[in-house]
Amino acid sequence: SSAVRLVGLDLSFNDLSSGFVGEISRCDKISSHLEVLNLRGNRRLLNSQGDLRSLQQLFRSSGKLKLFDCVGTSLREEGLLLLAEALKESGGALQLLGLGLMHGRRISRDAALQLAEAVKSLPSLSELEVAGLGGEEEKAAFASFL
Repeated sequence: SSAVRLVGLDLSFNDLSSGFVGEISRCDKISSHLEVLNLRGNRRLLNSQGDLRSLQQLFRSSGKLKLFDCVGTSLREEGLLLLAEALKESGGALQLLGLGLMHGRRISRDAALQLAEAVKSLPSLSELEVAGLGGEEEKAAFASFL
């Protein structure tokens, strides 16, 4: 019999709690084949260091991930920076086609530039949703880098 592989996981608007991303990243049968991970609208996710480290691990181990959406989660500036670091560390091996990020608070110009640099390192990216970058200076810094 052939093995069944989970390639898409849409967990949007499920009110998932902190620690759930860790469960996904530790399960090799999920993380190694995952192409789509939608965490949109889970307001309690990505607000802890554990969630963020697990997300970094998932990006490192899942070379097949094509779409990641975390709009509407608790992602803060520190999380954006860790996410940017993980994207850059993938060295283009991560073949993301779509990326959805949202940050509810104003972020620094430096954070906007680091995020833009990380996004630029994704050669396959064709769809990007970034909401809540803050002021016009941060938006201009982000746009000028791309």
